[in-house]
Parts: sequence; structure tokens; C-alpha cells
Amino acid sequence: MMYKYAVFGNPIAHSLSTLIHKHFAKECGIDLSYEKILVEDGTFVKTAQDFLAKGGLGFNITVPCKIEALNFVKEHGVLSNTASLAGAVNTIAYKDGKILGDNTDGFGLCLDLKRLSCPLEGSSVLVIGAGGAVRGIIEPLFVQGKVDNIVLVNRTYEKACALAGYFASLGFKISAEDFSSLKGDFKVIINASSSSLQKQLPPIEDEILNKAQFAYDLMYHVSGETIFTQKMQSLGVKAYDGLGMLVAQASRSFEIWQGVRPSIENTLAYMREVLKSHA
Repeated sequence: MMYKYAVFGNPIAHSLSTLIHKHFAKECGIDLSYEKILVEDGTFVKTAQDFLAKGGLGFNITVPCKIEALNFVKEHGVLSNTASLAGAVNTIAYKDGKILGDNTDGFGLCLDLKRLSCPLEGSSVLVIGAGGAVRGIIEPLFVQGKVDNIVLVNRTYEKACALAGYFASLGFKISAEDFSSLKGDFKVIINASSSSLQKQLPPIEDEILNKAQFAYDLMYHVSGETIFTQKMQSLGVKAYDGLGMLVAQASRSFEIWQGVRPSIENTLAYMREVLKSHA
């Protein structure tokens, strides 16, 4: 049986999901097709319904369609708690006539951090950024990673306060700080902002950064290093880029669809080679 999957987004040509999921399928001995589908403005619902009606069993969602996907599942299916808290859906499964929506980003982050022996449990964690990526990783860091507390810091302080306040109201131990007044000891620092894409460093003093034991950048680079991971390594801190998270969150999507979670090591090595060959 050929299982039919896809990734929706706009733009979509750059997506690595096809390579990742086809490699998973090869590793697991599963016969599937996985295509890229461009979603024009205002057509997400029709595109999703058409894909499922033609035998699609699930699809991933990337920017800018994750909130549309959330609303689609709210109306037509069942939403996971993680997706509800994240305010976005990146994975939809169609099983037994039911549409299921989930968000695997935070799961993927925690899975990769575990692979890298990150000291998450019981730790004080500094998260840089307050956008959609951050919203998707907070609950998994507490529930799956068992962190003690999270401090958010962001260029727009009010945005960090609003996000921290939302999760604090749900019982999570989280707060927000301004860059200019940031103090404290953080065992783990996660850069969930897009600063590395602009080759900029977050405005945090070295005396805070060098107290960390572990650092992670959600952005990734062909070299395996970003400007943020290079900075942290120069201070003697173990630091990694986010390609492992990309592969790990995809492995969770694959598990939702197929009931088996692929090992990410072989696929991660494969993707590093693919990126280098296209650099």
C-alpha cells in the first residue's frame, strides 16, 4: 500500500520535509509518497479537503498556514492539547474518518535536546524570543523536558510579558525580563529568535552567557554552526544548531501517521550531507 502525505506552505520549494520523510520511509521499509503543495492565499481549507478526499492520510504545515490549520482542525477535527497551547498546527493526520491536529515542534526540540544530553530536568532555562516558535516549545519544555522554570527575553519586552503571562496563568513557572535588566544563572539557553538569520547576536552580557552549561539555536546552518552557537562555544559552552530539531519534529509527525518513530541519527547525518552538497 502506498501511503500519501505532503507538506503545505507558501513558499514551499525550499522545504526539506520531502527529503526527510522519504529517508524515514526508506529506513522503516514503508512505501509512501510525500509532495510539496503550494497554498495560495485563502485556499488552505479547499486545498486540505481536496488532498484528503484524494486519499491523503496526513500532511505537515509550514508558514504561513499553521494558524489556518489550527482553525481548520478546530472546525473539522480534534486538536491536541499541545497544538492548542501552541496556537498552531504543523501536523494533520486523517485516521478512521477523523482529522487530528498536532504540533510537533516542542516535542522535536526536547527529543533533540535529550539526544544531545542537554541537562534540562530541574533547570532554569533562558529562552530568547517570543514568537510562534517559542509558543510552541514552552509546554513541552515543562512537561517533556521537566525544566524547573523558564525566563523569556525578547527585543519587544511587552510581547515577552504577554506570552509569559499567558502560560503563567495556566500554572507554568515562567516570567519575562528585558534585555537591559536581565540577570540570573541559566543552565540552558535556547535562542528561539531569528537573530542568527541576520547574523546578529542577542544583546546579552557574556557574564550571563558563560554561566550556561548548554546552548541551542533553533536556526540551523550548513556548517552545523550559527553565529549564536559560535559565540557560546567561544565562551566554553556546549552549543548546537537546530537541524536536529527539524529532523526530530518530523520523526514525531511520521510516528503520528505510521505508529513508528524513526531514529533521527541516520537521517540527520544524511541531511547534513545534503545541505553541504547544495551549499
